[in-house]
Order: sequence, then structure tokens, then C-alpha cells
Amino acid sequence: MDASAIPHARRNWLAHASEGGFFIGGMAFVSSQTLLPTIIQNLGGAEWMVTLAPVLMLIGLQLPQAFTAHLVGRMGHFMPALLVNGIFQRVTFLIAGLILIYGDAPMVAVWAVVLAPFLSGLAGGVLITGWQQLIARTVPPQRRASLFAARMIMGSLLGVAAGHVVEQVLADHPGAHGYGILHLWAFAGLTLSYICFMFIREPAVPATAEPRSGLWQNIRSLPGHLTADRRILLFLTSTSLYALAGLFIPYFAIHARHVTGLPMSFLGELVAWQMTGAIIGNVIAGWAGDHHGGKATMITARVLLLGICIAAPCATSAAAWHWLFLIFGAVYNANMVGTSTMQLELLPKRGRANVLSIMGFCNLPASLIAAMIGATWWSHAGDAAFVWLAAASGVCLLLSLMAVVTVKEPRIAVDET
Repeated sequence: MDASAIPHARRNWLAHASEGGFFIGGMAFVSSQTLLPTIIQNLGGAEWMVTLAPVLMLIGLQLPQAFTAHLVGRMGHFMPALLVNGIFQRVTFLIAGLILIYGDAPMVAVWAVVLAPFLSGLAGGVLITGWQQLIARTVPPQRRASLFAARMIMGSLLGVAAGHVVEQVLADHPGAHGYGILHLWAFAGLTLSYICFMFIREPAVPATAEPRSGLWQNIRSLPGHLTADRRILLFLTSTSLYALAGLFIPYFAIHARHVTGLPMSFLGELVAWQMTGAIIGNVIAGWAGDHHGGKATMITARVLLLGICIAAPCATSAAAWHWLFLIFGAVYNANMVGTSTMQLELLPKRGRANVLSIMGFCNLPASLIAAMIGATWWSHAGDAAFVWLAAASGVCLLLSLMAVVTVKEPRIAVDET
């Protein structure tokens, strides 16, 4: 399907890109990979909270999908519900920021920081399969990889600026007050994201021909979608193993500060380098994904991430960590572009909400297992555990590469309506 077959295709592409750019840029002020684990640790949070920090929003997104897919599958239009839902996704960061600035109970502050991304993700997860289908409905297949890349390029550009703001805020306002200011900056970015989302125009589509089913009937039908297409099963195996490979990510920036001995403001530098890398990775991944599909992008990104797992335990200087975060930002985002592109290309003509819910929900157990393992190792060995976390992540990456290599490239074979 070309762009001319979708009404308002150019407008929708720009609206989706801007919405995602401001959302990602806003979240850079409380970066889940770089800032959030350290913030939780400094506020006195438990080790399991630190370990879950990079995936708190993802876990929230993944939890409700299987329980709402039967309702999303009946929707003729997604925009009205998504607009209401988007408010709840964003307001959690405003609440957390106000608690951090004006509250005086340390544990309340910790829980505010932990719950903000989790509850935001939970709100988004209720309708995320509808949002994914909205993209499939409003953006032609050959423009999707560039869309995902454009969202993250814009977000990364804003993230570079956010990194400098983070550095200054944490230098001027150390502790909970500074963390609260960063949450308010995040809310401002998410608010701009919501305004851009309002400009999307959803085309009219024929009424769904899918059978109506109840919650439990729908859940019982989910395994059948896995056996119906071997490519989806291999894709899910690969993404679950990749989620396990996130073992080292919560401690990436914590370890960087430990070996360099630099202050908290150093995290602002790392955010800026990470976001600069994200721009590079997204430019390359957007072009490669549009022209060659998501598979090659996923493979390349995971090979380079494996290299980071090998190099990170050896890095001791600030310059080395700048380069590691540059490469990490590039490959982390390139993998997301490749995965998101391939995910939509694997969708069947019917039962899309169900398949998307499986794709999201199947990563949840892997994320929780990775968090438990990481928390256990770190609580027993402290920073000395980092080398083992990096090694275990490397093994999981190798296995995920073996799985994705066997998936046949599904290059644009879906019915968009």
C-alpha cells in the first residue's frame, strides 16, 4: 500500500513523529537506563527497585495487553479512547514531581519515583495494541521504519538538550528537590507530545469482521496464534531473550560513576552522549528499515550491543564511558526501530490485537527474571557483580541472535485494513 491509499498520510506521519519525539525527549529527563536507577538508589530504594528501573514502564505496558485485547479488537476507531487514556499516561510524572519537591517522607518519594513510570506504562498498556493498529492504519508500510526512527531522532535531539539540563539541575539542586524538577521537565515534554497526538486523523474503516469474544475465551485462544505462524514464535523467542539480556542495563551508569569516581552531574553528560548516539542509530536504522526491513537492523544492533557487554567491564575513564554510552544509545534505539518494524510486518490479517498483546506480554516474564537475577547478584556482590551481569547479558544476546536469524524476512506482506 502506498501513501496515496491512506488519507492524511503525510499529516499523520508528521503528527506521529512529533508525538513520539516529545514523549521520548520528555522521558530523557528521567532516563530509565541512565538516571532512574541512580535516583532510586540515592533515595534509599530497595535493590529490586533499582534493578526494575529500566523496565518499569515496559512492565506496565505489557501487563494489561492480554486482558484488553478482546475489547480493543472490537473498536472501530481508536483515537477517542487513546486521547482519554493519554491523560493518565502523563499525569503520573506531574504527581511524582510535586511529591519530590514538596514532600518530606523519604519512602513516599521513593515510591513516587517507582510508580510514576509503572503507572504511566500501565495506563498506556490498556490500549497499546490499539495505538499500534492506529499506526498500521494511518502510516503506509514503506514509511513505518522511518517513522519509528524519526520519533526517536527527534526525541534524541531533545534528549541531548535534556542531558545538559539534567547536569545543571543536579549540580544546583542535589537530592529529591532536583529529581522533582526533572520530573516536571518530563511532564512538560509529555504534554507537548499529547498536543501533537491530537492532530492525527484516523481514516474511516469497515466494521471489524472478527468474532466477539469474552475475556477468558480470548485468553484461551492466544496460544493458537503462536502455533499458526512459526515466524511469530521465533520472533517472540528472540525478543524474550533480548529482554533477559537487559541484566546489565540498570547498573550501567551506576558502574560508570563507581569506576570514574565522578559526581551525580556526570550522569547528565552520559545522557547527552547516549542521546547523540541515538540520533546516529535512528538515522541509519530508519533508512535500513525502510529499504531492507527490520531483521537486518535487529541483528546489527544486537551484535554491537554484545560488543558493549564485552568492553564495559574494562572501561575506567570518563572518555571511555562517553563512547560506550554513544554506542549504547545508537544500538539500543536501532534495535527498537528494527523490532517495531518487524513486529508490524508479522501481523496477520485477522486477530491483530491478540497477536500484538502476545508480542508485548511475552517479554514480561523475561524482564522480571532479569530483574530478580540482577538484584540478587548486586545485593550480594555490589559493583563487583557488574562483570558477571555483563557476561550473562552477552550470552542472552547470542541466543537472541540465533533466534532472529532464523526468522524469514516478512517484508511488507500485511493487509492494512
